[in-house]
Amino acid sequence: MNILPDLGEINLAKWAPGLATVASSLLGYEGANIQAEGADLSAQGAGLSGRSALVNGMRRRVALQFQAEQLEQQSGQAIAAGQRAAIEQERAASLTASRALAAVGAAGVDASDPSVVRLLSTTAGEGYLRAQAALYAGREASRIAGMGAAGKRYEGAMAEAIGAEEAQAYALQEAAYGRQGDASRLSGFGSLAQGAAGLFAKYGAGGPKAAGGQKADPGWADTWADTGETIITDAWLDF
Repeated sequence: MNILPDLGEINLAKWAPGLATVASSLLGYEGANIQAEGADLSAQGAGLSGRSALVNGMRRRVALQFQAEQLEQQSGQAIAAGQRAAIEQERAASLTASRALAAVGAAGVDASDPSVVRLLSTTAGEGYLRAQAALYAGREASRIAGMGAAGKRYEGAMAEAIGAEEAQAYALQEAAYGRQGDASRLSGFGSLAQGAAGLFAKYGAGGPKAAGGQKADPGWADTWADTGETIITDAWLDF
């Protein structure tokens, strides 16, 4: 038996509110899905930003660690350079004293003469002072380079820590956007459920109802009901 109604018998004006309810529910569902997709994209962007911040912090730490190692190498070289300079100053003072003694001997002057002793003492003293100055300069340069290395290491550690904190903040944003997307999806399903409830309340018993709950258009709707079918309650899902 053909249970489909004659389209000419359907009063579309009475069914228009139901169709509007279905359309409104579908539009609400689609709008919620679009909002959810936007939240998903924002969550993905936050996740990428977080990973980028973490990687940048680690790269910054590695670069500063390399600079610190270079400064530490310079520190050691400064000590060695100061020692070499001190040795050269001592050697130059000793050579000067030897030449002075040779000159005094060639002139026939007694090496124990007070003026000769004073000359040799002055030469040795100046050589010692120059050697100590060279050592001090080397140690100072080494200290400055060492402080620079420590500063670079600290800066690298801070860069890595800041990168990790930024990554954590972006992770929280990612989670928040994810929850926002879930909420939008639930809102969309709620819109569908609300539309379904309203449609069932109005059409669930076989057709549009008039005031007092009586059927406004008996006839073809009752014919469907008599067959045991639930076309009215099921058909709205096909819109």
